[in-house]
Amino acid sequence: FFPCFRDAFECVNAAERLAAQANGAVFEALPAFGRSGTAWPQVHRFYASARSFRSCRGFREAEPDSLREAFDAAFDRKERRRVEKQLAACRTEARRAYEGQVRKLADFCRRRDPRVALRRRQVAEAEAREAEEAERRAEEARRLFQEKRAAWLRERAAEVKDEPERA
Repeated sequence: FFPCFRDAFECVNAAERLAAQANGAVFEALPAFGRSGTAWPQVHRFYASARSFRSCRGFREAEPDSLREAFDAAFDRKERRRVEKQLAACRTEARRAYEGQVRKLADFCRRRDPRVALRRRQVAEAEAREAEEAERRAEEARRLFQEKRAAWLRERAAEVKDEPERA
């Protein structure tokens, strides 16, 4: 599991690094995928980053050659703008598809990651302990309330019993 997906995300990082160098863009690498013993904060950081993945690739390869040729053959500014808008739409569509694939891969990994499953169990156990502790505190508060109430009722009964003798 770990070597396979670690290599996949390293390939994504390598492609992004090359694209950033070629475009002069800022490269924000995905954190390391890690190994089976990786601490939870690093695992969480990886999945959070992968969920909000944004590519710095240009996606010029997604532009159809016919539109590229139409852009080169455009005779006026209006025609060039129209074609450029279509080219930008093709690049945007390709970017969304690529980013979606990376996010789907990260979601696929997250669902099957034993580190995430372990964390879920730990959180569930902690929540169960907290719920038990809260129930225990509530039961203790009810018991104390009943004791105080019973003591008050005894005092009140003694006061009521003493009142007729005074009169």
